[in-house]
Amino acid sequence: MFFILNLYYTDLKPALTKQLYYSLYTFFEYWAFAYIFIKVIGNKKITTVILIGSVLFSTFLFIHFFTASIGRIDSIPIGVETIFIFLYIFIFFYQHFRKTETDHIYNNYGFWFVVGILIYLGSTFFFNILANEIAPDEFRRYWYFTYLGDIIKNIFAAIAVILYAKKPIDNAKSKSSIPYLDMI
Repeated sequence: MFFILNLYYTDLKPALTKQLYYSLYTFFEYWAFAYIFIKVIGNKKITTVILIGSVLFSTFLFIHFFTASIGRIDSIPIGVETIFIFLYIFIFFYQHFRKTETDHIYNNYGFWFVVGILIYLGSTFFFNILANEIAPDEFRRYWYFTYLGDIIKNIFAAIAVILYAKKPIDNAKSKSSIPYLDMI
């Protein structure tokens, strides 16, 4: 959704509207990624770490909104967001490789979400950081390369959704020691 909005609203004229738009875009993108990591990692201690990082990032974004102005895009919040998400990616892989499972990692739907996010943020990181420093002609000429990372992220997210849909339902949580005797 924000990808389409970004396509049509990149040339917003009022500075405050543009700054608000980019700040909200970065805020919701970060929280969407953080939510994915909370779901795919599932560890309570790590969930706490992610929530603390999310509060810190949101505070930083709020302070940045009122104290700084943005150029073409909000490069500094995007850089900070990317570093936080890279940290969560590292934690995901660390947690996953600590487990001794017989199942392959690519059968895990979370792996596809995480790799898609990694490719997306990794392929756009330096361009987003330097977007305010390059000439406008070069910016317009090379901006479309960032769509490649977004497309790959979306393909991997589709694979993750398909794997999640094929995942068997865990009935162990719903099992009870009391028998179900209602026959009607």
